[in-house]
Amino acid sequence: MSTRSADKPARKLAETPVSATAQRIVRATAGAAVEDEAAPVHPNDLFTKLARTGLLLDVLQRECLEPHGLAFAEYSVLRILQREPRRRLSPSRLAERIVRTTGAVTKLVDRLEGAGLVERRPDDSDGRAVQVQLTAAGGRLADAASRAYTAGRERVLARLSESEVRATMASLDRLIELLENDVAGVERRSR
Repeated sequence: MSTRSADKPARKLAETPVSATAQRIVRATAGAAVEDEAAPVHPNDLFTKLARTGLLLDVLQRECLEPHGLAFAEYSVLRILQREPRRRLSPSRLAERIVRTTGAVTKLVDRLEGAGLVERRPDDSDGRAVQVQLTAAGGRLADAASRAYTAGRERVLARLSESEVRATMASLDRLIELLENDVAGVERRSR
């Protein structure tokens, strides 16, 4: 771990190393990457590859973000707020954007607020509600973590052609659309 400069919060937010379970799953699914072009595709094959991709992406995110004291969900909150024109959002809107429950977002915001990276402010349009506001320290940390994460992603993606990236993105866009519709249907049915 790197030492933190004085302008960064002293409290390290991301303390959990990549779990032993995640490491075992990555190793166990490594054989699933071999494919036979002539064999029929089984639906589980796609989800196995997606799960493996997710686990490997988690390792990359930890490598890039842990030196900055952030877990990916915390980084996501900071970056989302940073991209907002007023650098603030409601907790429920944050929950939608990072696909977490409002309870999970409350815990994330508590940790980030405790580290001085965000603060809760009254909502200008509804005095009963609050907005989560990015602080200057949160913006600086988001910038530094973003540089590290961008470098990590570029290191991986440099091995793909632009057409491979575009094809992968198009396929993932379609899968995301299907999953979002499925999740919305599950939520409607559970009410």
